Amino acid sequence: WGNTWPPPDTFNYRGKEGVGLLYRLFQHEPYIRGHNDGFIVTCPVKQSGGNAWGLFGVGGNVWEWCQDWYDDQQITRSLRGASWNNDEPDIIAVNNRSDAYPGRSNPMIGFRVVLAPAE
Repeated sequence: WGNTWPPPDTFNYRGKEGVGLLYRLFQHEPYIRGHNDGFIVTCPVKQSGGNAWGLFGVGGNVWEWCQDWYDDQQITRSLRGASWNNDEPDIIAVNNRSDAYPGRSNPMIGFRVVLAPAE
């Protein structure tokens, strides 16, 4: 979305929509003030922020499993995009990445399917 803060409400990050419920689940967790995407957790992909190339959900909603390894020892895989539960500018930045063990299951980690047009 650019360099403005907070991110637009069309991107699914932790905003004021989940303060009541999320506050009880994640005591003392902050949220993005002034942000309300309308979804406490995940949302439909087309409602999770589009970019200039027509891709949706590349920021927010769920962390995306990536094919590349995070570390040289090839123990953990890279994750990109942040999730519905993130609220800090450095974490949701497009150049940020995180990692997880390949067998890990978490409601904040998923994958994205891209359908490319036929040539």
